[in-house]
Amino acid sequence: MNIVKKASSGLKTNILPCDSLKKISDRKPFLSLQRRLHLIKILFNFLCQNTTMGDIVKDIGSRIDQIENLKQDVLDGSVRFEQSMRKDYKDLDTLLSKCKSKDKDIKQIKLILAKDNTPEIKELRVRLSQQEKELRNLHMSLKPRTGSLFTRLFLGRVNVKHYRHGERMRLKEEYHKFKRKTDFLSLGFALLQLYLFPGNRLLQLAFQSWLLYYYATLALRENILIVNGSHIRSWWIIHHYISMAVSVALLSWPPTSESYLIAEQYWLKLNLYQSTVQILQTWYQSRKLYKMIALGDAGCMEVNTPHLPQRRSGITQEITLLLPFLLAVQIFMFYNGVVLLRWGGYQLFQLEWQVPFLAFSYVILALGNMSNTLDIYFDKLRGRG
Repeated sequence: MNIVKKASSGLKTNILPCDSLKKISDRKPFLSLQRRLHLIKILFNFLCQNTTMGDIVKDIGSRIDQIENLKQDVLDGSVRFEQSMRKDYKDLDTLLSKCKSKDKDIKQIKLILAKDNTPEIKELRVRLSQQEKELRNLHMSLKPRTGSLFTRLFLGRVNVKHYRHGERMRLKEEYHKFKRKTDFLSLGFALLQLYLFPGNRLLQLAFQSWLLYYYATLALRENILIVNGSHIRSWWIIHHYISMAVSVALLSWPPTSESYLIAEQYWLKLNLYQSTVQILQTWYQSRKLYKMIALGDAGCMEVNTPHLPQRRSGITQEITLLLPFLLAVQIFMFYNGVVLLRWGGYQLFQLEWQVPFLAFSYVILALGNMSNTLDIYFDKLRGRG
């Protein structure tokens, strides 16, 4: 009887609990089903073909030889590519030297033509000025460029001009992709701070830091796009610089001050409206730009900015609907600037420096945006935009 009990107790100790069995059954197999079938196929081929281990080693060795040959081909190709690039840059230097070599001749011809004023001489002057202008444009289109001072501050004195069409198009597409994604992000930040997490300092710092990064990135990318053939009005670059300064002022503003707590609500509402209108504006500009490039009214390097050079454009239904929203945001920005300006004027020496700085910045941004928007609208109305 004792022996039976011991045996039963021994059996009980060897039986795993249900939880342990469940854990074992839930474990993932060491090899997936697809991998198992692949190994079975290899083993089946091995048994059917009576392949020896020496044959397998020989086959693997030949495959490794193929990989080595492929690597050598790629290495040789990279050397040839580098040599061709060096030759291309030497040819580029030769072309630039040819463009510069004619400067002395042009100056001498101008001095000769300045001595007389007959109709034939006037015609020669016109031809010379036209050829000089075209030669200068060719020189600028070929010359490596480092971009603006802002670009050099970030990247140094490096060439930011792309000579390959595919590289320029990739630069433009990445710019458009960045704008499409970030418009919704700015809208989300404003909604979170206004309605879900008001006064959250972490969100405030994240949003203000994000705006600083956003405008710095836009300014850098647009400066590089201008070097590569895009037409962007200089005001929009200046707008980004001022917006960067506004973001720095907001980051340095003490969050516990009474002026910050009051001005924050105006600023968040402005960003909410602005982000919403930017989404509509990006949608309109993307559709319009695609149509313009297809019709040949814009170059392939034109980007989604409020200014799109168009030859056969006029006032469309979309821009007529979009214009009131744009003007409403700009008027609201001007109103915020005036409110801060009046408030700072009453207590100029009692409030933080951020109050008058933001006031003047908002007024300048609003007036600049409004004047450029109306200028573009009337250009389109006259059929030049």
